[in-house]
Amino acid sequence: LMPLVAFSGVAGQETINLLSGARFNQTGMLFFGFMLVLIPFSQRQILETVAIAAGQSSLCARAALSGLLILPLIYALLLEHLGLWAAIISLGVGHLVFNGILLIGLSSKAGYQADFTGFRKLIVSALAGYLVALSLTAIKSATVKLVGVAFLVTVAFLVAAYIAKPFTEDERAKINRLIN
Repeated sequence: LMPLVAFSGVAGQETINLLSGARFNQTGMLFFGFMLVLIPFSQRQILETVAIAAGQSSLCARAALSGLLILPLIYALLLEHLGLWAAIISLGVGHLVFNGILLIGLSSKAGYQADFTGFRKLIVSALAGYLVALSLTAIKSATVKLVGVAFLVTVAFLVAAYIAKPFTEDERAKINRLIN
């Protein structure tokens, strides 16, 4: 997911133009915003699975109640004339609050510990891919730019992740077994 987020940050508008036939101008940052929201959403799915596997499914129900807090947030953001950004921000905050409730509950009831160090290393690796791919912003051909950005983001992310080692030794061994 992290290389895709970095890709959408660099070439989001070109991607939307190519996919929509250039009907949706100035929506690249909205696409990037939705991609950013996928990060806490993906973590939510993982945390829900962990909670159920740990026999703590009641935490999911409690965390779901936090959705009621998001309604006033989206209303306030709409009053501030944020338009679609109100929905994106509210979705992101909603997932973060849900995840926070699950993390607190799982750490206290099941001894679960989130890997914040690995997550930070993944963010740094994605940022490296984003910064390297920014060098292609002057390319005029959309297809060449999209392919180049995708390639650079992926390579820079993989190199940065290889150096930063966001996964533990055990996780790397499992990934290598899966790839082999």
